[in-house]
Amino acid sequence: MVKVILDFDGTLTDSWQEGGEEYQRLHAEEFSKRTRVPIERVNALNALNQAAIRINPEEGWLNNGKVVAPAGADPYVLTTAVYQKVIDVLRKENEGQYNLPENSQQTSELLGDLFNYCSKAVKDCFAPGAQHFLETLVNDGSVVIVTNSEPDKVLAKVSRLTGRIDIPVVGDAKKYIVTNDHPESVREILSIPGLERPVYLRRGHYFDTLKKLESQGFTPETTTVVGDMYELDHALPLEMGYSGILLDTPGTFHHEREYLSSHPRGFVAKNLDDVLNILHL
Repeated sequence: MVKVILDFDGTLTDSWQEGGEEYQRLHAEEFSKRTRVPIERVNALNALNQAAIRINPEEGWLNNGKVVAPAGADPYVLTTAVYQKVIDVLRKENEGQYNLPENSQQTSELLGDLFNYCSKAVKDCFAPGAQHFLETLVNDGSVVIVTNSEPDKVLAKVSRLTGRIDIPVVGDAKKYIVTNDHPESVREILSIPGLERPVYLRRGHYFDTLKKLESQGFTPETTTVVGDMYELDHALPLEMGYSGILLDTPGTFHHEREYLSSHPRGFVAKNLDDVLNILHL
């Protein structure tokens, strides 16, 4: 039986549509409201930083000073990476008129809250073939959704997509948190041709989630991880012995395609139908 650990945002959804103009507008307005920074200033800094970092794989989403995913991976990661830079600029010009987060932890909390708020407010935009894809996995295999998003949000979207409420969802997986010492069985960094910065493999929260699922039969020998972001979805599972299918999106970089294509347990899929073909379903 085929077993699949499945990412959600950007895999079953078209994040480039969902995280597009309406999401960006709402995010900027909500950020302005919460920080008291004029919306015109927010939009100007946002546009300037987006243009500078979207196409550069060395730039990325910072967590505890480490790049955990390339900024251009999808609109949500891009927005987080951009606003981290926006906040840094605003701190330098702040003379008490802005209500800015005081440190990196508060910045992460603010941007995480904005993502959850804004992603719930925009209209669903599922990836082409998402309903057939998910129903095929449920009927012909064994699937669990593992996502950084809040589980209730994902469960609601899965229900709107399929009408089902019995597909297991593990939320708040925190694939983006690098833990320096845990897990000891995983090497700390990986170097990939075409990428100057390191890929950080020790993501302890994600590791613990995978280990719990392993006890439920989702073992490395029997399970394929399907997702749209190599560094968040696949880097750690591939290191642990899982197979991985990277869904090629507008945010996939050339070095990621090359690495997955050359990996003995890695695959690159053009779309969800292609994923089913790779899984022989």
